[in-house]
Amino acid sequence: MIHGLQTRPVLNAVLLAAAVTLSATAGSVRSDDVEAINVLRQRAELAERDGRTNDALRVYAVMAEREPACAQPVMLRMVDLYVASREAGPALAWAARAAVRQPVPHAYLAEVHARLGQLKEAELLVRETLRAESDPRRRVPLLWQLAELQVRRGELQAGAATLVSARASAPDDATKAQCERRLAAVRGRAAARQPVQAEVAP
Repeated sequence: MIHGLQTRPVLNAVLLAAAVTLSATAGSVRSDDVEAINVLRQRAELAERDGRTNDALRVYAVMAEREPACAQPVMLRMVDLYVASREAGPALAWAARAAVRQPVPHAYLAEVHARLGQLKEAELLVRETLRAESDPRRRVPLLWQLAELQVRRGELQAGAATLVSARASAPDDATKAQCERRLAAVRGRAAARQPVQAEVAP
């Protein structure tokens, strides 16, 4: 499983609520606008709770266009909902817009592809990002992401080799220890998959 995929939708929902609150306290949005945004957010959340995903998405789309301060968490939430509905087209379209503000845009897009089950496309994006990244502190998480994709595709030996590369690139002991834990887990899965050799009597 790609690291953090289960928690991301919950986190994005929290970030959305926080963005509205911060916009109000920072004074970046007029109070009447904040009230209008909160009404829209509550309407969308109610639609989600009632299982009316399409209604929620329509409201979120209005929020994304109306208020730049909330656009990023709104778009992330929309991606979550489209992924959950297995609607790849709109999920990737909104992900492309949201990726612009992500620390590593291609890595985020790769994650969305992976959540949609498009593992090959995800791997290509991660590899493309790795080719352009020389900073070990950014390369190692990308190598972890690549290894997780390889493991999901059943390529355990390739995943282990990628984690060995990550360990060699680790910029500090804590990161190296994390690489070791991930590598041990993959090697354990690979060992469990090996067929048991029948004993042959001499």
